[in-house]
Amino acid sequence: MKFLKFFVTGFFIFTLLQNNKVSCQNIQTLHLGNDNDSSYYHLTKIGPNEFWAGGEYGILTVFDTSGNMRSISLPLDGAAILKMERKDSYAFIITDDCAIIKYNLTDQTFIKRKFSGFRNKCFYDMIFTNDNKIILCGGSTGISKAQKKLPRGFIGVTNLDLDQPKIVWKSYRKFVWSVKETANNEFLAATFNGINTKILRSKVDLKWRKYKKIKGLVHEINLINNKVIYCGTGGIHFNKDGFIQIENEKKQVFTNEGCFWSMENVNQAPCLVTQKGKLLMGQQDGSFQQFKLPTSFPIYDLEQVSENKFMVVGHGKSAFIVEIP
Repeated sequence: MKFLKFFVTGFFIFTLLQNNKVSCQNIQTLHLGNDNDSSYYHLTKIGPNEFWAGGEYGILTVFDTSGNMRSISLPLDGAAILKMERKDSYAFIITDDCAIIKYNLTDQTFIKRKFSGFRNKCFYDMIFTNDNKIILCGGSTGISKAQKKLPRGFIGVTNLDLDQPKIVWKSYRKFVWSVKETANNEFLAATFNGINTKILRSKVDLKWRKYKKIKGLVHEINLINNKVIYCGTGGIHFNKDGFIQIENEKKQVFTNEGCFWSMENVNQAPCLVTQKGKLLMGQQDGSFQQFKLPTSFPIYDLEQVSENKFMVVGHGKSAFIVEIP
């Protein structure tokens, strides 16, 4: 496993594609990606000026907005970090071998849990409920690595003490990519069978029922301006079309832009990152401004630093802070 050995701070000019306008933006390069480096799959804000980027082979790097960084070493045995979330004074980390680490942010101690019955499976997403439960979802580890495997998808629930998860839904034919709590104290989950996504819905009893069908792969469900929004790609070919769809509205398809991997709520509009190394900023009229980052690699996740500043991470340890006037 390689660690970041340097970072370069620079400013670049890139093109605003929409409406053929040109705009100069400031980009602070924390690391210009190298195809031989491990990839960052997830980024989360841990503190006011502390962001954790985790990913392939268990890499975990802490960034601040000045470009300073340090590594955290955890006993992950080469497993990839797929999601991290802060809950009170702890950071919870899930991996592609179905391990969970509960990291104490106060004294830097941690516990690691692995569970029986999850061999060759991964935890892909997680959320916390108001009654201090953790809802987990995922499936076969190979699916998360774009391999052809039996999906063996599941939704499970555990507690903050990390007891053995209870499986509340499963299917051998569908992988579960995303889970989200809505404004109505309901939960949604995105399952994919290789062609189409079926969205499941549940109340607090966690009895999951079919809610709707969406053509293509929904990689993330989010809640923005009290509306449910889905993003992803047209199928298993991540380099082709990307899409975003607001609940009960027509899907917006972006041809040859690649998968839309992640999105955040920015000024009550969605901001997305793409397989083709772009940042898409939603406008109040429903349109999008597209910004090309100085990389040809996929960008997998983003976090908002301030009103007009964002940190993004992706393939090959690509990491940037983007300021959009």
